[in-house]
Amino acid sequence: MGTDQVEYLRYLITAEGSCPLPEKVEAINNYKMLDTIHELRTFLGMINFYRRYLRNAAKTQAPLHDRSKEQRKKTEEKFHGLKVQ
Repeated sequence: MGTDQVEYLRYLITAEGSCPLPEKVEAINNYKMLDTIHELRTFLGMINFYRRYLRNAAKTQAPLHDRSKEQRKKTEEKFHGLKVQ
C-alpha cells in the first residue's frame, strides 16, 4: 500500500517535487502585524525556512531586515545612553 505524498521535515513531498506544508503557509499568511523586534525575527525565520519557494526573497525581505538593523541600533544607543547616566 503506497502513498501519493508524505510530510517530511515541514515539507510536503510528492512525485512532482516538494512544497511547504499548507498549514505552515497559512500560518505565515495569517501572521499578525509585527509589533516587536522578536516578532519580526520570528516572522523572518518562518519565511526564510521556505525562501527557495519565494520569488525575489532577498529583495522583498530587505526592508524587514533593514528595520531589524535600525531597531537594534536604536536599542544599542539607548542602552549605552543609560550606562552614561
